[in-house]
Amino acid sequence: VNEIIRFKVEDLLGREFDFPTLRTNAEKLARQKKSGDVTLSDIYKSFAELTDLDRDTCKKIRELEIATELKLCLPRKDVVTWFREIIQHGREVWIITDTHFTTPELKLLLVKCGIDGYDKLLISCEIGKRKDTAELWNDLSMQGFAGKIIHIGSNEMSDAQLAGDRNFGIYHLMSAINLFSQVPFGRVLLEKIGGNMSLYASICLGVTLAKDFQSPFRLRGSITDNTHRLTLKTCNELGRWLYGIPLLTFVLQLIQSSKVGDDKILPATRDESFLSTLCQFVAKMLNVETPAIDTSKFFVAENYRQLFDKILIAPEHSEEVSAIHEGIKDFCRNVIKIFGDIILRVPTDKIFVDAWLSAFMDDKKILSPNLQKVLAFNNL
Repeated sequence: VNEIIRFKVEDLLGREFDFPTLRTNAEKLARQKKSGDVTLSDIYKSFAELTDLDRDTCKKIRELEIATELKLCLPRKDVVTWFREIIQHGREVWIITDTHFTTPELKLLLVKCGIDGYDKLLISCEIGKRKDTAELWNDLSMQGFAGKIIHIGSNEMSDAQLAGDRNFGIYHLMSAINLFSQVPFGRVLLEKIGGNMSLYASICLGVTLAKDFQSPFRLRGSITDNTHRLTLKTCNELGRWLYGIPLLTFVLQLIQSSKVGDDKILPATRDESFLSTLCQFVAKMLNVETPAIDTSKFFVAENYRQLFDKILIAPEHSEEVSAIHEGIKDFCRNVIKIFGDIILRVPTDKIFVDAWLSAFMDDKKILSPNLQKVLAFNNL
């Protein structure tokens, strides 16, 4: 998140500014000054000391942080439904969180996600005790709540291990990225890209998982046909999963490399292929001129070219290919809807795209039998 905020802060200041480092150091300084957890206000007091920025500017940056967190916060719909059902059954519900947001700030996120009707908020920066240090669990245990509370959360240590060790009931809801790591495609991809994920990779993967891995029940047999795998069943899914990331990356690179001066784009050549259509679609959403198409810059390895030729240059698009095209557009739309204000300034990541395609081709069962027959994918 701090990397994304960096762009917004640099726009505000009109110059380069290492927000991620300064924001991290400000939080460290705030914690040194105060025993217990710190609020966002505590952090920005230290931020002002470290940066020598005036009070009004620091306030604007603080507001940018809250606005960015609010924009990126998405509800897990199945969890929200479950939450509401628990309340309807008359259970007492507390929300417990480790965060620097105070009650008014946290409520903005909760309201956006449709969370209300709870009985109590326990926020680490307000009560001075955190889950991840076990201070909160120790305190609740001393009050006699051990064995009387069922805690539901996604963090393996603070929500599950530390609470369970102290005799609290636990139900572990796996995060989207952890769910993804359990299917063969996800496991191979994450191994290929390693631990340091670029901002561009995080954006692309985050948007993809928000669409298909937000449900904590994603690996249930009824959803995965008892295979516990990611299996694509429709052409739209094929477009979103296989083609969306590499083709959006290519179009973004065309736009970035076609700039002349500060704000002009080289004119596009007339081309009736889907690539031309996609360039126009993305450029319009980003409010820039359509770039010239230079297929010599298409960066995918030669052994993948057949995959793309089948959907890019087919003279007559079948119903299946049209559905793939719509899936690609869906992915591009989802990325630009959230990150359109910064995506052209984020360096693309060829290593990530190569790993994505490689992991896809390594998973021989990622396509359903019916989908393998589309355009004879099973022969590639």
